[in-house]
Amino acid sequence: MAQQNALSSLTKAARVAGLTAKRTALLAAVVKLFKSSFTPNESSVVADFDAAEADYVGYAAETAVWSPVGFDSSGEPLIISNSLNFQCTTDTADNTIGGMWMEIAAGDLYEYWIFPVPVSMEIALNMLNVVVTGTYPDNDDADIDY
Repeated sequence: MAQQNALSSLTKAARVAGLTAKRTALLAAVVKLFKSSFTPNESSVVADFDAAEADYVGYAAETAVWSPVGFDSSGEPLIISNSLNFQCTTDTADNTIGGMWMEIAAGDLYEYWIFPVPVSMEIALNMLNVVVTGTYPDNDDADIDY
């Protein structure tokens, strides 16, 4: 039993170390929105996302700020971004948002998320809020409120 617990703690330690390295790589990560007219896939590159980037009045990419590595209620290590807020300031045609993507410091595509329901950012004061949760080795998730 003692050996099994030691192996479990090594596994958790390895996950914490991996997540700590991931957090470092994500320190300057930027989150951007893409229009619903674009459906990304595994072969999509940053230029594809850039071509479909949101352009509603008031839009700006958001820089993610990350929590220190912590543990969720089941003991799994995770990091959580700050609340990323996007808001339309004036009525803007043709800006239904289909999802978002994250670029790391080098401008490389890190991850993308397709929203289950497209979000209208065409009416003044429409708002979209996102919090990204990172785990290791993967399984990053995004909570979207709109």
